Amino acid sequence: MKRALTTLAIASIAIVGVAGCAKQEPPTPRFKTAVSKCELKGKDGVEYADKGVSLILSTAADDDVDVESDEANILNVMCVLKRVKASAALQDRMLSTRALDGMQEATFRGIHASWTYHPDNGFNLSLEDERLAKILDE
Repeated sequence: MKRALTTLAIASIAIVGVAGCAKQEPPTPRFKTAVSKCELKGKDGVEYADKGVSLILSTAADDDVDVESDEANILNVMCVLKRVKASAALQDRMLSTRALDGMQEATFRGIHASWTYHPDNGFNLSLEDERLAKILDE
């Protein structure tokens, strides 16, 4: 009887240990949630990459801006940034970027952002969820 209990205890510990080592499902990507909440699904200029780790947003050139179009615009970009909790200061930096500034970069809340702006090409933003990338790499 004592041996049976010992064997049962060891088996239970082994099962718990193996279950604890099982690979966790990755969380819902923050970008997917933001795109959904900002109603950007299917819009031109919205592209997922790297299994949801990256989100690339491209707006129309200044002359082509139409908030009713199927192309992402700067208001859509700002909605995504608010949803992923970019600070107001970072959002202001992004909106203040000039063509002469070239590529700009920042990191916030585990997200690496790089962006450019040119009146002829629009605003282009790449976001990379470094936390999700780390989970998927494990």
